Amino acid sequence: MTENELKQNLAKNLVYYRKRKGMTQSALAELLSYTDKSVSKWERAEGIPDALVLKQLATLYDVTVDDLLGGEPPKHIPMAKRKKVIIGLLAVCLVWLVAATTYFILGLCVPDAEWLPMCFLFALPVSSIVLLVFASMWWTPLVQGLSVSALVWSLALSCERFITNPASHNIYIAAGVFEVLTILWFLLIGMKKHRTK
Repeated sequence: MTENELKQNLAKNLVYYRKRKGMTQSALAELLSYTDKSVSKWERAEGIPDALVLKQLATLYDVTVDDLLGGEPPKHIPMAKRKKVIIGLLAVCLVWLVAATTYFILGLCVPDAEWLPMCFLFALPVSSIVLLVFASMWWTPLVQGLSVSALVWSLALSCERFITNPASHNIYIAAGVFEVLTILWFLLIGMKKHRTK
């Protein structure tokens, strides 16, 4: 591989991984303590970052330095991303394990209680909160928005079932308004990110 081919491969991969991460050139430059002109230069194949910066970029993008220098970006989901999905799903399963255990123990103590299924009903918003925490740390704004939506509707359902008031179904009106606000908020975030690219 010639030096020019290496620069071209690196430039193409740097653009691909930066965009996949949802970052602008200026945001990446600030994170690396470089100028956006330097990042632009790397992405136009007019220069190559030093070894330390390549290592930082590989860590940031959850890839290897070889992936950055290679011919084509991998089409598979990197192992780190798969681990994050599995960790999130394990956390949600843990919530449901706690709900099932609580249901079983309370069923032994108070077998005739009509409120026992509430253990599973309250597991819905708790699962949504767990997903929202992981989405905020690791995942895209779309997944974050879906997590907020799941939290809103599962809370509305839990409250409506828990409160024994004939007007408790009105909580869905509030949930609907909050859902619209959530959608508008995440659209605004998406427009802001798109504008800065």
